[in-house]
Amino acid sequence: MGSCPHGAPSQDARLPAPRGGVLVLALALMLAACNGSSSRGGEPTVARPSSADAAAAIVAPSTEDAMQEPTLPVIRAVTDVAAHFGARVEAHGTYAVLSTGRHKIMYTRADGSTGATNKVAQLALDGGGAIELWVRPDDELATLGGKRVVVIGKLVPPAAEADGVAAPDGGPSLVEISSVAAE
Repeated sequence: MGSCPHGAPSQDARLPAPRGGVLVLALALMLAACNGSSSRGGEPTVARPSSADAAAAIVAPSTEDAMQEPTLPVIRAVTDVAAHFGARVEAHGTYAVLSTGRHKIMYTRADGSTGATNKVAQLALDGGGAIELWVRPDDELATLGGKRVVVIGKLVPPAAEADGVAAPDGGPSLVEISSVAAE
């Protein structure tokens, strides 16, 4: 793997995959600078786009492709739910904090330790019905309780009755939640 006198890698250098149009443009300019010729003795010449629009056109396609995410199905009412079981969704509703009274729910934290709580969250949908969010962080419960929110996660159907289970889940749930934000 070689490099030019200006510190840019040569064309045979192995580089990580570009993460956007800007990186590609910068790398192309560095390679052009090292491989170009100049009338001033060893200084490279760099071709510049003729206008700001031309520069934007070079960067825009790669940047847009890298930033686009798939459009998620939107859930706003209970009638939207059944068609999207098993899919990642964007659910809109009112964040409700429910108490389980003296009954504690055991849960496992990301670091592997366990905790117990008597508060769970639920997303109340427009027109009735709800989606269970289950155990959520205490600061989220305190901040978002009663507010309109958007939750992104995987929608799963209610659990079927099983032997040894006191009561099955009453409604659909969101799991693998990646985002909860006020609208």
